[in-house]
Amino acid sequence: MRERRFIKFASVEYDGQLYMTPQDFLDSVVESEPR
Repeated sequence: MRERRFIKFASVEYDGQLYMTPQDFLDSVVESEPR
């Protein structure tokens, strides 16, 4: 469940790997849906 949420909010993809920016992380904690 948590992984699906991470994928939904992570906005940076590098070398086939998804990454979260600090803003993505804050959004994932505060928002229920990504912007």
